[in-house]
Amino acid sequence: MKLTLHIFTNSTISAPSTAVIRTTYSSFCDAFGTLVPTVWMDPNPNRAAADRYLTNLQSHFRDVRTTSSMSDGYVKAILQSKSEYLFMLEHDWLFVKDRIRHGLDEIIAVMASAGITYFRFNKRANAVAGWDRSLKECRTGGIDYCLTPNLSNNPHIIHREKYISHIKRGLIRVLPGSKGIEEIIGSNPYTYGAIYGPLGYEATIKHQDGRRRK
Repeated sequence: MKLTLHIFTNSTISAPSTAVIRTTYSSFCDAFGTLVPTVWMDPNPNRAAADRYLTNLQSHFRDVRTTSSMSDGYVKAILQSKSEYLFMLEHDWLFVKDRIRHGLDEIIAVMASAGITYFRFNKRANAVAGWDRSLKECRTGGIDYCLTPNLSNNPHIIHREKYISHIKRGLIRVLPGSKGIEEIIGSNPYTYGAIYGPLGYEATIKHQDGRRRK
C-alpha cells in the first residue's frame, strides 16, 4: 500500500493517560486494518504532564516523535514521509465501521484516478450546510463521494507530493499552538478535496474530544 498513517496528539488535560489516542487507533484498525503509525506529540498545553505522556505513548507505539505544535507535526509528517499518500488522524476520533464500506486501497485508487489530493471522512451527514457550503456528488471506481472546496482537520488522506508543493508555496506552514491543523487545512483557499459517501450519507466518524480526563 502506498500509504502511511500519522496520528497527531498533544498533552491535553487527559495526559498522561493514553486512553483517548489508543481508542482512536483501535477504531482505525477496526475500520481499515492494522497499519503501524507514526505518532507526533505536541507537549502543549499541559506541559507539566508532557514528559510522562511521551513515556506512556512510547510504551504503546513504536514510532513517537515530539513536535513544537500540532501544525509542526503535520508539516514534518509530509516532509519526512516516503509514501505517496498519507492518512492524517488527530488523536480523538472514532470511525463508524459499518458506514465505511471500502478499503484504503480502493479509496486511494479513486483518488489517483480522479486526481483527488485530499479525501476526508465526515462527522455529519453529507449536506450543503454549515461548513460544507458547496458539495458536488460524484462516483468513481464504484465509490460515491462529494467534491468540496471546504477542507477540515477531520480524519483525511492527502497526496504527499501535492502537499509538499503547498508547503513550498507557503499555503501550509508551522503555526504556534495546538490549533495549527485547523488553521492550515480549513482556511486554505487554494485546495479542494472530497468527502466519503454521496449526498445525504451519514457521518462516518465521531469526535471523542481529547480534552476529557480519562
